[in-house]
Order: sequence, then structure tokens, then C-alpha cells
Amino acid sequence: RRLSMSQIREEVNAKFKKQTAKNIARRIWNMFRSPYVEIEKIKCQATGKYLYHLKNAQKNFFVSGAITRALKSARPEKKKTVKPRPAMTKEEINACRLANAFHSALSTGVYVAPQLIEN
Repeated sequence: RRLSMSQIREEVNAKFKKQTAKNIARRIWNMFRSPYVEIEKIKCQATGKYLYHLKNAQKNFFVSGAITRALKSARPEKKKTVKPRPAMTKEEINACRLANAFHSALSTGVYVAPQLIEN
């Protein structure tokens, strides 16, 4: 069937939710660009308007559109925020330094006194 834009719009609006002319034109343009659709554009001699003849549409056209729509709507995963470690108190720092000094004394045999923080 050869249909004009207004005929296509009437048919689409009768079957589905009401569409704007711009939306339908955009969909036809997408069909022109798709390698999976064979569509012919004929200029009417009487009116000067274009008629569109959908010759062939492979299933891939509809499937690929659904895939891209699904990919666009998929929410990207939120990165988990890494919370900074709370600051150590002076007592905790001194305890760590004493433990390190004790450990190094056991492993090397030489005790080096750590620099402790004054309270």
C-alpha cells in the first residue's frame, strides 16, 4: 500500500495512542536510515506530496529498537561511596607506635624507642 503522511497518521492514531505528526515523521525517518527496512518514497504528481511504500521490514528493525531502548533506560550502577577512616586519637597512635617498636625489637633484636605524642 502507498500511504501519504496524513493517511499514516490517521491509521496509527486509530490503532494506537494518539501520536503527533512530528513523532510519526521521526519514526519514518528512522525506518529510512535503518538497513533492515526497505521503504520507497514516491512524489505524487497531482498533489506534490510524498507517498511512502513500505516494501519490506525485517524483524531485526523492531528488535534492535527495543534493545537500544532497554539499554538507554537501564540505570547505571551507583558507585558505593568510600567513607574515610575516622581520625586516630593520640592514645591509639602511641599504642600503634609502641607495638611496631616491640615487633621490630623481636624481629631484629634491637629496640628503637618510638617517638610518642605528648598529651
